[in-house]
Amino acid sequence: MLAEELITFHPTKDWVDEDLLKVMEDVFNRYYHYFCSCLVKGTYPFVTPISLFKSVPNNRDTIFIWSEIEADFQEMNVPMLRLHGDLWTANTLLDKSVGEIYFIDWEFSNYLFFFYDFFNMMWVEFYINKNDLFLNQYVNGEYDHEMERAFTLFGLDFKQQARMSYFNLYFLNYYAMRLTKMDLKSRKAYIKQYKKLLRQIKCRPSIN
Repeated sequence: MLAEELITFHPTKDWVDEDLLKVMEDVFNRYYHYFCSCLVKGTYPFVTPISLFKSVPNNRDTIFIWSEIEADFQEMNVPMLRLHGDLWTANTLLDKSVGEIYFIDWEFSNYLFFFYDFFNMMWVEFYINKNDLFLNQYVNGEYDHEMERAFTLFGLDFKQQARMSYFNLYFLNYYAMRLTKMDLKSRKAYIKQYKKLLRQIKCRPSIN
């Protein structure tokens, strides 16, 4: 709580789109520098999506998530980095007086797919705040440069036509880390919204 007490932050309920986009830009830039430092150290594991899939309960929900991931990505070696794990707007402090952004509440920090926190920002903002700004930006290709820059660092290609496969890889990781620890009712609520989101996106015109 010390950070919250010392910082005169702008309440998230008062944020406008400009504030949200500023925070997301900061996330991409900050993580790029973090990724560079991880590369220098070179001490991080790799995990394939198929091995992660085999580690979660085999049920209708996980099979559905897996079916939404294109075959080309199922055996991809993905770097696992120590990330925040619960990064979204409620866990960021925006001090507009000095233009600084702070990340708080690190209790879910863990080794995750290196792109996990990017998509967590998008997903949780949609699920909790019913705000699809970040997701729309992503689906419309507004974050392609940032994604390509991050993927290239690790020798991976970011394929624009497969944007949702990357999101679904994140959601598989999210399921493994968070949903498996929830009761059935809570887990079903998340899956329902996840499927609703996918339906909405599939109904949109394709953007490459």
